[in-house]
Amino acid sequence: MRANGNGRRIYALADYTVERTARGWFYGRTSRFGDLHGLKGPYSSERSVALMIARELLKEIVNRDSQHRLPAQPELPSFKSISF
Repeated sequence: MRANGNGRRIYALADYTVERTARGWFYGRTSRFGDLHGLKGPYSSERSVALMIARELLKEIVNRDSQHRLPAQPELPSFKSISF
């Protein structure tokens, strides 16, 4: 993760491998340096696999960003509730 002075955060996300077999589509994290990652599946279409990868990437972004999220700002009263 790289943070800029303006609060912008940039994340490098995981790589995925997709494989088509006679049983259907499978996906998993791309293995590097001898790591073993199991494939998940089978899925019926490319769209299903892409959706599952998108869900995993979303989880990863939310998890990483939660560590840097600022506390919520308190709500200011609206002018409608103030009587003059």
